[in-house]
Amino acid sequence: MHQRGIPKLDISRLLNIPLTTVFKDIKRYEKTGTNEDRPGRSRKRTSRTPMANKLGISKNSAHRIFREDLGLKPFKFKKR
Repeated sequence: MHQRGIPKLDISRLLNIPLTTVFKDIKRYEKTGTNEDRPGRSRKRTSRTPMANKLGISKNSAHRIFREDLGLKPFKFKKR
């Protein structure tokens, strides 16, 4: 849209996203040539994978045991 000459404010309104997001996305596109997510930016695994490795089971099995047998659920901090 930006390459077609549509103003940033109009892009923001059309897509119903913050204007700052439009600016950041355009800047990232100009810098990298793509809007794809960068590799290696996901949340790192915490306890499930190391515990599964230690027990010699798959991480999916560990997840199922935590959820079904122990009644535990994954926890994520909420942003304030």
